[in-house]
Amino acid sequence: MQVTKFPLTVHLKSGSAAVTVFSHTIDGVAGKFWTFVSDGLITHGQQEIVLTVLLRNHEPEFAIP
Repeated sequence: MQVTKFPLTVHLKSGSAAVTVFSHTIDGVAGKFWTFVSDGLITHGQQEIVLTVLLRNHEPEFAIP
């Protein structure tokens, strides 16, 4: 997936859920982060999820797995 701007929203195959990815920094912490925010899991009886990960020094900001 070639990403050129954030936030990026990816719709899952089911069509009823999506994930939005944000790229950002956190004050007082060195490095860049991605935060993944779900949308639509509640319709499947699940709680929404927010996951923040620190990029490794060599990981390009736009190389979302």
